[in-house]
Amino acid sequence: MHPPLGSDMWRQYVFSKGQCETDSYRFLAKNGGYVWVLTQATLIYGNRGQKPNSVVCVNFVTRIVPFDQIPPLTTTSPDEERGAERG
Repeated sequence: MHPPLGSDMWRQYVFSKGQCETDSYRFLAKNGGYVWVLTQATLIYGNRGQKPNSVVCVNFVTRIVPFDQIPPLTTTSPDEERGAERG
């Protein structure tokens, strides 16, 4: 998982606020497409008080991009493309 915030920043934020939500990030699906996901995290406190005893994370799929809809990578450099345009 590669959320936008580094893991240390994410951990500090959730423990200071009690909950947080990441920006969307993507996973490479086994079929070659992408799945865009966001994560919501909430601290769960036990009966004894001050320290949380767990963090519950829920992941939401926000978008699915099938393999055949991923644009191809270009094999030419930007300089080569400019040269081709000039003719």
